[in-house]
Amino acid sequence: MTRILLSLLAALWTCLWLLVSLLEIAGNLHDPSVRWWQLAALLAPSACVPALWLGVWLGAGAFRRIPLDRPAGWFLRSLAPSPLFAAAAIVTVHGGRTALLALAGRDYLHLPWPGLVLYEVIKVTLFQMLWLGFAFGAKSFVDWQEQGQRLLHSQRALAESQLAQLREQLRPHFLFNTLNTISALMQSDVARADRLIARLADLLRHSLSFGEQAMVPLESELRFLELYAGIMIERFSGRVEIDWQIDPAAHPAAVPALLLQPLLENAFHHGVEEVAGAHRIIVAARLPVEGERLEISIHCSGGSLKPDARDGVGLQNCRRRLGVHYGTAAGLTLSPAPSGGVTCLLSLPLRLEAVQ
Repeated sequence: MTRILLSLLAALWTCLWLLVSLLEIAGNLHDPSVRWWQLAALLAPSACVPALWLGVWLGAGAFRRIPLDRPAGWFLRSLAPSPLFAAAAIVTVHGGRTALLALAGRDYLHLPWPGLVLYEVIKVTLFQMLWLGFAFGAKSFVDWQEQGQRLLHSQRALAESQLAQLREQLRPHFLFNTLNTISALMQSDVARADRLIARLADLLRHSLSFGEQAMVPLESELRFLELYAGIMIERFSGRVEIDWQIDPAAHPAAVPALLLQPLLENAFHHGVEEVAGAHRIIVAARLPVEGERLEISIHCSGGSLKPDARDGVGLQNCRRRLGVHYGTAAGLTLSPAPSGGVTCLLSLPLRLEAVQ
């Protein structure tokens, strides 16, 4: 990137120098007595100046030493040798023109020396200022790009660390709750407790299969959710049924791993455990008509929203993970359902990319 940018700037600066050199010999362009090789002899020495200047400047590593925090002092120090550069340009350009034309038996006509020297000093100084401006802008752009990349990598590493911490909070959370359920059944129904232990083993095995994946297909996430729901149905035997309303087109959609379990756990805890009677939980996933978002809802016929209710550990965890993955593009809302109960609606940007 740096090499390409400097090459483009050097080519632009060289073209400007040669354009000014053409203007200097413009009077000879329409003189029929001036042959093409004489024009070449007038222009060739001028072409050597930017090549030599850029070769020395870039070869000495001056670009890498540009101090972005002290530009004024660097700029003045870089301009200080302008008279020496002007003298070198006079020797190279006008000396070269004189020598080449002398070989052909022609005289080189130019301004009187005092005026020529003043002109060359001003021209070289202006071109040096122009190049220094180009170089400083290029250095600022390159450093800005590098800092942006470093910041992006740092933010990505921080986000991955936050996600890992949040995911690790989930595993012991639902594990302890399930173990408490098994413990409560051990004294009253050993057979059911045994079935719960087997289901818990399947649940943990599937959880470990996610590995370090941050995003998984919705189909895999739903399989984990079904295993968890089986444990809870066993616990609340006869009191709850689950209706899975999943659009097959939503199966490949990528979702954060282990995101839905705390939401379903809330439905069991607040809508089934705390409210007597039989209840129905509906888990639905669909792609709206526009096809740009994934909507997942978990509705429980029991329970209600309290005006002063605060998010528990599970909801807080889900909101933080959504913020890390999607920023403000994702939404998680709880609302009372018209038919009674509470609905949790999750709206995510649709992602169908390969899961990493």
